[in-house]
Amino acid sequence: MRDSALATARIERFLSALANLADDVAAVMAFVRRFGDMLADLPSAHEWCKGSRRHPGRVIQTSPEAEESIRIGDLKAHVMSIWRGPTSLEKEFRLLFLHRAISARKPTFLLARDVVRHLSPLGAFEQAILHLFKSADRALVCGNPECPAPLFFRSRTKRRQRYCSPKCSGFGQREAKRKWWADHGQQWRENQKNEKKRKRGGKHGTGKTR
Repeated sequence: MRDSALATARIERFLSALANLADDVAAVMAFVRRFGDMLADLPSAHEWCKGSRRHPGRVIQTSPEAEESIRIGDLKAHVMSIWRGPTSLEKEFRLLFLHRAISARKPTFLLARDVVRHLSPLGAFEQAILHLFKSADRALVCGNPECPAPLFFRSRTKRRQRYCSPKCSGFGQREAKRKWWADHGQQWRENQKNEKKRKRGGKHGTGKTR
């Protein structure tokens, strides 16, 4: 049970890091160094880009870093799209787009093992994508529109969680207060004025007479 929980935790860290990854080469290469094992069942960056930049009569050369940026950028776009799908059906459609992109380069991607029995067990990326789909109710977008990493998995015990962190939940509290003041502030101020007038009137009305 503990090993399974650790594996799930790593899968969710990987997916969150990929979905929130910054669009620059240094961030991509750091991500690959950290999560290279989670990409081992995918075509390499060179294989991913092979043939995609051919033009009549010539082939555009590029660097390994640029190829990796293309591969990770494509994967990120698909994972973000699935994550942000508004319904389970829409997420399923978007998962099919990812399947088409990968199976064009790796035909066995996500094939059922009971259909093709000689296939090896599911790879790390395949497991991660299936986890994202099966855990769609926990794959949320942070309620703070200024959050720098808004895609996250909510805690299994916090079913009403809307924010990825205590820092972002502070934004929610400020927004709730702002809305309350916008809706009720004028009435509150009027009540305060009336209360002060009442207290002042009470003081003047209780003076001693000789």
